[in-house]
Amino acid sequence: MLPKNQRLTSNRIEYLLKKGLRSYKTSNFVTVKYLPNYKNKSRFCVVVSTKIFAKAVERNQLRRRLYEIFRLHPDLPSVPSDLVVIAKLPLTTLNFQDLTKTIVQTLQNLTSTHS
Repeated sequence: MLPKNQRLTSNRIEYLLKKGLRSYKTSNFVTVKYLPNYKNKSRFCVVVSTKIFAKAVERNQLRRRLYEIFRLHPDLPSVPSDLVVIAKLPLTTLNFQDLTKTIVQTLQNLTSTHS
């Protein structure tokens, strides 16, 4: 589980989703909505829709895997940001190693193309 200082509050999540100020889409796996923050760490939120998994157990498992990737790679993205990661259907076909590779690559591309 992520430490509390790396999790987004519900107000900030709502703000990022509604305003949609900056967004970055990978091929088919995730959409990342983000804004730079003025804190010393990035903060994350993962959204997994019921369209992806109908059962909450499966949604929570994917969510926990993504949070674990964020926990293991605290230096990504290089610019502290608030990020809402929205999972898409093809993401469910990946094993943990491929999932890690995809998310890390996405966050690296995010900072290199939009910083």
